[in-house]
Amino acid sequence: GSQPPANAPLLDVAPFASVSPGGFELTGCGIISFPDTLSCPGNIIPKFRVVNNGLTTITTLTVGYSVNNGAAVTQTVTVNIPSGGFYVAAFPAVAVGTGNNSFRFFTASPNGGTDAVPANDNLTKSLIVLPPIPVPVSEGFETTLLNWTIENPDLDFTWTRTTPGRNGSAGKLSIDNYNFDGINNKDDLRSTAITVEPGTSYFLNFDLAHKNYPDADYYDSLSVLLSTDCGQTFSRIYYKYGPALSTAGSSDDEYRNPAAGDWRTESISIGGNQVASGKIVLIFRNSSRYGNFIHLDNINLVKVGARDLKVNAIPFPAATACTGQVTPSVTVENMGTETVTSFRVGYRIDNGTILQQVFTQTLAPGATTTVSLPASNTGFGQHTLTAFSYDPVTVSGTGDTRLNNDTLQKTFSVLQPLSTPFFEGFETGFPPSGWQIGNANNNVTWVRKAPGRNSTYSLFFDNYNNNVAGETDELKTPLLNVTDADSVIVTFDVAHKNIAGQSVASND
Repeated sequence: GSQPPANAPLLDVAPFASVSPGGFELTGCGIISFPDTLSCPGNIIPKFRVVNNGLTTITTLTVGYSVNNGAAVTQTVTVNIPSGGFYVAAFPAVAVGTGNNSFRFFTASPNGGTDAVPANDNLTKSLIVLPPIPVPVSEGFETTLLNWTIENPDLDFTWTRTTPGRNGSAGKLSIDNYNFDGINNKDDLRSTAITVEPGTSYFLNFDLAHKNYPDADYYDSLSVLLSTDCGQTFSRIYYKYGPALSTAGSSDDEYRNPAAGDWRTESISIGGNQVASGKIVLIFRNSSRYGNFIHLDNINLVKVGARDLKVNAIPFPAATACTGQVTPSVTVENMGTETVTSFRVGYRIDNGTILQQVFTQTLAPGATTTVSLPASNTGFGQHTLTAFSYDPVTVSGTGDTRLNNDTLQKTFSVLQPLSTPFFEGFETGFPPSGWQIGNANNNVTWVRKAPGRNSTYSLFFDNYNNNVAGETDELKTPLLNVTDADSVIVTFDVAHKNIAGQSVASND
């Protein structure tokens, strides 16, 4: 409690804060928080915190509330609130409907007398009940959240909207597990009620970026929960932690800004038996272990169609090619509910000619296949290959019922061979023109550092401070023309000290 000033009135009791909705209540050593936004209409138990601003201990008090200017609900309670003390008034459950519900809490008749400061006897608090939304659901965090709410029961760090999002979009949702040591804190991103068709299957897709902290004691986790009873109970439909959750390796540095290649799209299948009630609520739950940032973007819930052929990957060409003749391979997946017996796949490089082919083969629901496409020729330099699928054929007809997963792009480079003899001293920019660094784990890798051998610079790798064993990093030369050579000699300068007393040979 607090101590009122000596000149405070004898009787002055006031609502101090709303507990439910939108506040919190202390329970022993813990905190119970109450949301100010709900996913569905239902019942809540109104509560508010009362403070005794007067000098007299309060033993009886009238407390009450009304909702949306309706009839007041009052009760006279026997209490023991010392000067500066608090009391939480609670009432029977009351129904709240969709929209903005305004609660007015009030106090009266302290110790059966007249309150000396009636101006502070009322407090208002809003509770928003979100309206249900239909499928498809799409949330890219480009603006303020409209159909989602963030629940932060420990009143500590939580999900926040940050910029930029994936592919340079305006926003993403992030949580900072790196700078806050809230071990086992749970923070939820919760949807409003989503109207679905009972018996129909759905796909939930979202973009994820995360680097796990390289210590198993600090592996954060991400769960996706689904409710069919408007949030009364939930079942878990997705759970990953540590390296399985990571999309870009591990790091003991804070992971505040994902690189373009760090993102991964996660896809969850929701069966028709899981949506029998006709409405669902989704929760994305961060469970912190004091690890690192988790970032989310582009949450989409779509109905599974009968015919849905997705382009999953472009295995070939690789990131670099030694020749301009390209024979692409494309992996497709049957995301629909019916067996595909025929389909088409096509591609083009940059804005060039479209090449396509019909494939007659059986592809059961959930199955994948990789197909090779006709070859084409392109020049040296960087190019973009766009692959697409269309016209899947099933027993119900022809044509894709979902078009937003039919296309995928991949950037690749055709290398121009350099003449020999060839020399590189790393004296200018890094990496030098035509050289490539292979750093699959996005961790410590090759850098240029001064001095070199009788020169200004050399190439350097810090294995001493890289505490993740078994990682491999590559430095690739440009493509070299050794036509007509009967042998090739490669020479380079190296300097290294192994750790004294180490019995295992190092292959650094």
